[in-house]
Amino acid sequence: MESVIPTFIITLREGVEAALVVGIVMAYLRKMQRSHLNSWVYAGIAVGIVISGLVGLIFNLILQATDQTSPIFKPLLEGVFTLMAIAMLTWMLIWMAQQGKNMKGEVEASLNQTLTQDQRSGWGIFSLILLRFCGKASRL
Repeated sequence: MESVIPTFIITLREGVEAALVVGIVMAYLRKMQRSHLNSWVYAGIAVGIVISGLVGLIFNLILQATDQTSPIFKPLLEGVFTLMAIAMLTWMLIWMAQQGKNMKGEVEASLNQTLTQDQRSGWGIFSLILLRFCGKASRL
């Protein structure tokens, strides 16, 4: 049970942050009367989840493949992955403390720039959501 609590807290925090970005995008699209582009938001979320799942699967396969090698290699690899995750989350916490206040403005500015490109605005919204959402999910 003890090992589940930190994972739950990190997952909850990253999920709330991703939902916040999606909420900002959906509200801005409605405000700009461009709700027909919501399907691009949903597609970005879906592809982000798939990509994050594939990255997790690849890491899992790497760790399973190390079972047949040296008994020291798997714990060493797990330690490296853990340190990478700690470094990424620490950097993200510092970055969010500095940039969190401006997040809504940054997302809306990106959306405004994307919406001026009528023919490619859907792809712009898709990539914005994909990169933001996939980035959040991959830290899980």
